[in-house]
Amino acid sequence: MVNYNPYNIGFQAGRDALSAIEDYFYGKSEKDIKTSLLGLLVFLLTTIYTISPTPETAEELICTAQKNAAENW
Repeated sequence: MVNYNPYNIGFQAGRDALSAIEDYFYGKSEKDIKTSLLGLLVFLLTTIYTISPTPETAEELICTAQKNAAENW
């Protein structure tokens, strides 16, 4: 049986999105990559706020993600 891990599924989806952005802009401006990452981040944050029951719940999730990212930097 395959081990079901929602965190890993989401993380892999992010890696796939980054790979798609890098493939699209390969050899082009780094600024375009950064702008595309901004678009991805805004999409994710908007989605979190949309699906969360309250803004506070969304902010808790975002703070947890930001903390994890900083620790893994």
